[in-house]
Amino acid sequence: MFTGPTGIKGQTGIQGPTGRTGPTGIKGPTGIQGPTGRTGPTGIKGPTGIKGPTGIQGLMGLTGPTGRTGPTGIKGPTGVKGPTGMQGIPGIASNTGSTGQTGPTGDTGIQGQDGREGPTGKKGDQGQTGWTGIKGPTGSSYTGPMGPSGAKGDIGNIGPSGDKGDTGDIGPTGDTGPTGSSGDKFQTSGTITSLIGPNFVLSLGDLVVMTISSGLAYILGNSVVVVDSTNSAIKFEGTVVSYYGTTINITVAVSSGTFNDSNIYNVNLDGIDGSTGPPGRTGPTGPTGATGPTGPTGATGSTGDTGSTGDTGSTGDTGSTGDTGPTGTTGPTGPTGPTGPTGTT
Repeated sequence: MFTGPTGIKGQTGIQGPTGRTGPTGIKGPTGIQGPTGRTGPTGIKGPTGIKGPTGIQGLMGLTGPTGRTGPTGIKGPTGVKGPTGMQGIPGIASNTGSTGQTGPTGDTGIQGQDGREGPTGKKGDQGQTGWTGIKGPTGSSYTGPMGPSGAKGDIGNIGPSGDKGDTGDIGPTGDTGPTGSSGDKFQTSGTITSLIGPNFVLSLGDLVVMTISSGLAYILGNSVVVVDSTNSAIKFEGTVVSYYGTTINITVAVSSGTFNDSNIYNVNLDGIDGSTGPPGRTGPTGPTGATGPTGPTGATGSTGDTGSTGDTGSTGDTGSTGDTGPTGTTGPTGPTGPTGPTGTT
């Protein structure tokens, strides 16, 4: 029996449109695939560099035509993954560019036309969500400014004063002035006639009557001092109530010692304090006394108000992505298209 040559292979049927993709956007129909070109030799892949931080993803541009696949190098070590940037809005997918021409095939017989590809099965259920990544480190804390200082405490007691310095040298005595003219006469002496007996104590307001010289200049209101002629510690001061002839009446202001009617007492004006004379030369400063002990510390003031809370620290880095959930079940396979006609024998 004689078998004829294999028939010529029929043309490949047109590929049906790809179904709609999920939420990413509607993908347009795939164009007719041309013949596949020759694949070039695979090159050595260089080492992969350390991956830098991912920047913010911009809008996705239109996809250009697919170029030829370069030689695949040896895979290097995977770099450290940087933090993932914010994902931009996905762009609209463009149509896939045409594939290069397929090289010539051997003398295979003509194949009949393939049937149309059946519809894509339904997409499987979405897998479970992976675990939440580890929480990043807490941001650094910021302390607010310090509140105002509290009120100042009371001042401590003053320490004792140091020793007084030595008195300076007395300046030289000035020349004696000329003798003035005689003035009014007050100095005299006499006895107390209002007392009978010894050892009388005078009190404030007592009226004392004395016999003194006549012709003196005493008038009502003069301040006088009366001193025992034999003991200067016994004396009294008072005010003249009246003076006539040899009798003078005095009201006691202050007194010391005991008095009697037999002693002789000197009487004179209790002179009005004169004006202060010019200050003498200042003597050399004495040595500084030792510093007194420090007084006790005053009570501590109340605490100031608490300052305002500082700004919140920056948010820590995002934790690593959790494991990918399991893949959903594959949808059912579409029906097989009809077989093309058999080539002629």
